[in-house]
Amino acid sequence: MKPRSSHAGSFRWNRVVEAIRDDGDSFTIEGVQFLDPITGLITVFATNTTTKNIQAAARAAQWAQADGSGA
Repeated sequence: MKPRSSHAGSFRWNRVVEAIRDDGDSFTIEGVQFLDPITGLITVFATNTTTKNIQAAARAAQWAQADGSGA
């Protein structure tokens, strides 16, 4: 397995920085990847960062909003 590097702006990082301290959670980085010819690392420029727990909370909020809307 090749070493990896990822780059995320502060907005994307701040969204998950506290959540990734939870050992029971998993971190997801979505973005553009390429092989850096200088370092030899697989590099990802993040376009989105999240965790399983953040996604679950967002789904729960959507369900709660849908249940409360009378639809």
